[in-house]
Amino acid sequence: MSYWKDVTSGIPQRSVLGPVLFIIYINDTPDKITSLCKIFADDSKIHKQVESIQDQQELQRDLSELCNWSEKWLLEFSTQKCKVVQYGRVNHDCQYNMVDRQGNICELPVCDEEKDLGITFESNLKFSKHVENVTSRAKRLLGMIKRTFGHLDRHLFLILYKSLVRPIIDYGIVVWYPSSKKHMQTIENIQRRATKLVNTVTNLIYEERLEQLNLPTLLYRREWYDQIQLYKIVNNVDNINVEKFVEFNDNNTRGHIFKIIKPRVNKHLTNCTFPYRCIDCFNNFEEDIVTSDRVLAFKSKLDIAWINKRFDTSVIY
Repeated sequence: MSYWKDVTSGIPQRSVLGPVLFIIYINDTPDKITSLCKIFADDSKIHKQVESIQDQQELQRDLSELCNWSEKWLLEFSTQKCKVVQYGRVNHDCQYNMVDRQGNICELPVCDEEKDLGITFESNLKFSKHVENVTSRAKRLLGMIKRTFGHLDRHLFLILYKSLVRPIIDYGIVVWYPSSKKHMQTIENIQRRATKLVNTVTNLIYEERLEQLNLPTLLYRREWYDQIQLYKIVNNVDNINVEKFVEFNDNNTRGHIFKIIKPRVNKHLTNCTFPYRCIDCFNNFEEDIVTSDRVLAFKSKLDIAWINKRFDTSVIY
């Protein structure tokens, strides 16, 4: 048994009330700064568009304000885990600092990538590192399944694959959607390799294996998730500001009532981001699909409309 000790800050671990109390305790943090601040549990991130020296100074003042807040409320930031990531082509070559627990001024390192809620964001927003991480984890799990089970029938394979491997690939896919054909093939090869584990279909070609196992391609699932997320935004299912993502065509005289204006962009990377990549497809849906009263109904109608795309790999290879 340990000795009794007074705890001046923090909360008990594994408690139900603890997270609520912690959120209340830190909830005023964004009020102290002018930059955009996002908090998830005990992780805090601040964002600011830096175009001048004044912007750099404002961002540094925000960091100093956060340090003052942490000192006042006895909840210090771990400066060893704090980093700076710059997004965009222009490198402003600026340095930022924070005060550590001993009162020393620490210069924050500038890095090219950062993992946020399980997704690795790179400064060029191409997600190459995340694709590498995802495929590496999926391959390790497939290797473990192959070593553990000498014989895999259709039923057992689908249980293991859908519960252990595919969720890794599906997680956050709307955010890190692969924009290059190289990444598309790298990801699809995971499922291609996995389906060969089923002894009864191992000699069939990939499309036939998918049809026998009733597994859609991973490209199909990405596009499927895209349209579902866009449907949720358009129909206010999620608590998301619609105007930040889409602009409806009020002058529309053809098609359904949710026609979306697609802005013209010159950069390939921008054109591959959500929702640019899925507007054309959404606009071409029948009105019966986009006006579904429930998400489940939209999913069912989408599957019927895309029945010929489920096992098609011509776009991938």
